[in-house]
Amino acid sequence: PSLNWIIHDNTITDCLRPAVFDSYGSKTSLFRNNLVSRGKTPGVLLAIEVRGSFRFGNNHIIGFDEENAAALKLFPDAIDRTPACQFQDNIFENCFSVIAESRTGLWKNCHTNNNMTIECLNKIPK
Repeated sequence: PSLNWIIHDNTITDCLRPAVFDSYGSKTSLFRNNLVSRGKTPGVLLAIEVRGSFRFGNNHIIGFDEENAAALKLFPDAIDRTPACQFQDNIFENCFSVIAESRTGLWKNCHTNNNMTIECLNKIPK
């Protein structure tokens, strides 16, 4: 029921697929205090891909500004359930879109609090 792992305090930059979460995850699966940047790599359309239940906090996602790029893209999990992720105290800066969904309603199922956007074309949905 819980994975008890933490990915924290990293700089992830210049990657074609910077952060991909494709396991089921759990409430104890944390991604926090990380800097995720497109850097100088062209054609990177997603900063973080989420296909499970994870907690994201105090991350800074910056520079995913190419047309149709997104800081976060949410998907159902491997058995097509809508995961209940948590996004709290993150900064999204200079991104074309903050959130993209593979299916409508995934963001509304998430627990969100105190996320900030700076110079993003498409803001966080309400």
